[in-house]
Amino acid sequence: PNDTKPSTPNDTKPSKPNDTKPSKPNDTKPSTPNDTKPSTPNEPSKPSETKPSTPNTPSKPSETKPSTPNEPSKPSEPTKPSTPNEPSKPSEPTKPSEVKPEEPSMTVENIGNYVKYTLSNISVKVSNKEFKKAVNLKVENLKLTSNMENKFSSASEYFKLYFENSKKENVNITSPSQIVISLDPTKQFLGIYEVVNEETRTLQYKVLGDGKIELEVASLGEYLISYNAKEEVTKSNDLHWIVYDLLMVIGIVLLVINLRKKH
Repeated sequence: PNDTKPSTPNDTKPSKPNDTKPSKPNDTKPSTPNDTKPSTPNEPSKPSETKPSTPNTPSKPSETKPSTPNEPSKPSEPTKPSTPNEPSKPSEPTKPSEVKPEEPSMTVENIGNYVKYTLSNISVKVSNKEFKKAVNLKVENLKLTSNMENKFSSASEYFKLYFENSKKENVNITSPSQIVISLDPTKQFLGIYEVVNEETRTLQYKVLGDGKIELEVASLGEYLISYNAKEEVTKSNDLHWIVYDLLMVIGIVLLVINLRKKH
């Protein structure tokens, strides 16, 4: 027979029971009842204290003073009559603006050893050594005094003649000089005078022609040119002719009377 050992039963140990411990009961404590205090019963509400209403104080009777009788109104003051409007003053006429005439310009001319300064109708010729610095010739028109008007015609001209430096100071001449004046052709020339303290002194002059005269002076000052207006000259000439005619007529009448007497 087959050399086989008899089969050993399965070398299997019997299975141990599951090594599981029996489950413990749930480790939960029994639930504590709600830790709630029993509700306190509501306190009974206190009855509302209502004070007895105070009786209304009787109102005092209104004191009504007897009405004062209205004082009689004062009579209104009579209205003052309205003051008549004062007449408006006439507006003052506007004064025309004064326009000063432009001063004539001065010219300077060198003539040999002389320097000739000319301003308007007057020229002054001085030595070229007279002034070391520039000067200006000035002519200042003056008003005739009452004595001058009595002695000379109102058509006369009165003026002051001088030199002026850059500082507006008067500068006089120290050597003899010549003054040339162009006369006014609308007037009749009678003569020229030097004025010192309102006293007049006749000056000698030379007629140059073309309505000009020349005079020599040692210094400059105030001068008066004596003029007659041509209208006055014409009137005086007319008067002379009238007198002459009257004399002629009277002479003829007397001659006729004498001739009749002889016959």
